[in-house]
Amino acid sequence: QETVTLTALTRDASGQPGDPGPDAGQFDGESPSGLRLNSTAAILELTDLDCDLTAIDAGPSIFAINAVGTVTQASPSSAQTNSRILAGTAELTGMATFELVNPDNDVEILAAQNSGPITFRDVDNLTIGSTSAVSGITTNNQNLMLLTGGSQNLQQSINAGTADVTLIASGALTQSLTAGLAASRLAVFQQEISGGDVLLMGPNDVNTLA
Repeated sequence: QETVTLTALTRDASGQPGDPGPDAGQFDGESPSGLRLNSTAAILELTDLDCDLTAIDAGPSIFAINAVGTVTQASPSSAQTNSRILAGTAELTGMATFELVNPDNDVEILAAQNSGPITFRDVDNLTIGSTSAVSGITTNNQNLMLLTGGSQNLQQSINAGTADVTLIASGALTQSLTAGLAASRLAVFQQEISGGDVLLMGPNDVNTLA
């Protein structure tokens, strides 16, 4: 795996990274399966990353990945540390394939601006929101799949262009009236009969719905 520098940064009002703060990210070590990191910083950033993630714990803070290549997670097992991502907000940017499918990921807000496909799985409720640098999810005509063990709430727009969007939830699927969804095809799956309503009533632009 590629060796990377891990830093925890603040951001100014325009969303640009600032200087490392006193709680700069602490690198716990590198294992053959990837990277393990814990931090209490306001924003924990991994830059130019192409590897498997072993464990990320940003607490209630922002975890931001800027990647070129492929970012994956190993599945939980008794033989290794759980590779889940714990964060208040996850921000995904770059030109990467994000395959973040650990079922124990626990992120409250997801935002992404990426020229590549994204698959993200979360253990419970997930809101599509924003950071100071990124609003909603943009994939530059690449597929997006979101899987949640709870609800999905689209507070900001999703733009997959000519690609497909798949939303799989055990809870309600809701959308702000100002948050649009653009895709060639949209597939919506609610996994629980008592999961709640599917209310996607924003300014959507979808050619095929399933």
